[in-house]
Amino acid sequence: MNAIITAATGYTEADIQIFLWSVAINCKNTTVFLIVYHQDRKSIEKLREKYPFVRPVYIGASIRKQFARLANYRTRPSFTWLARQLSKRKYSATIDPLRLIGQLAVRIIHERFFIALQILKSHHNVFSNVLLTDCRDVVIQRDPFSHLDGKLVSGLEPKIIRNERYTSTWIEAAYGRDVLNRFSDKLVACAGVTLGSAEKIENYLTELCDEMWRHLPQMIFQDFGYDQAAHIYLIFENHIKLELTTNHQGLIATISLEDSSEITDDFAQGRVKIGDQYPAIIHQYDRHPELLNFFKGLATETTTELSASSKMIQNV
Repeated sequence: MNAIITAATGYTEADIQIFLWSVAINCKNTTVFLIVYHQDRKSIEKLREKYPFVRPVYIGASIRKQFARLANYRTRPSFTWLARQLSKRKYSATIDPLRLIGQLAVRIIHERFFIALQILKSHHNVFSNVLLTDCRDVVIQRDPFSHLDGKLVSGLEPKIIRNERYTSTWIEAAYGRDVLNRFSDKLVACAGVTLGSAEKIENYLTELCDEMWRHLPQMIFQDFGYDQAAHIYLIFENHIKLELTTNHQGLIATISLEDSSEITDDFAQGRVKIGDQYPAIIHQYDRHPELLNFFKGLATETTTELSASSKMIQNV
């Protein structure tokens, strides 16, 4: 049994239709943990009728907005002090009530990793492999777990850090100019898709959450991609050991920056080719309008009967 963990807060059914359709086609015996708001329960439960492998993980949107408003405007100085105190200890060594205070104050793009770690800890030894992924702009073309062989893998984008303004800004904001300069000629490692054995993913998340927690005050009060900065820092400072794969190696392709001449939508195969490979996971395909239409057409026209084994997943 494998698991996919993703955040879909604020998304409509249409936003995640292509992703779930692709999971149903290509990832048998897989549970999808969908991190969503309580307010979306009605639509999510309806979605589960079509995709019974979905396991919702409900979180509250309203309490987070109220908490953020209180922290940012009414008691900001005292809350900044509290955030600094919390960040002095590792996330993994912080008691649950204090973890919750910190998590409530950060954006879901960061909180999703803390929630993913909690999911894995509560399902210890249940899953063989785990995929951490975005969902709105991700499609799975074939089973990414089939040839994983216990590895921990993340993807590279086809651009060096110094030439990618968002990533370079985030790294400098989190770690300063010296660290940015050390990494500037390396390809961007994307935090949007990481997969591996359940044990290695749990270890990765522990390291990532501890590192992000160190930057808790900045995550709360600044609008930066600290998940991406921490992901890159841990990899290139050798705090975590994983395999980095390019768009042309056939596992993960993050293609917002990919040369369009390298991308082919193969209607006969019902898949997209990057170079001479059909990657198992295509990330950021919606930056190419023709690919968005291609996958929309496939998801609309293809009828999928979920297997009995898929239906059994809901009982895990």
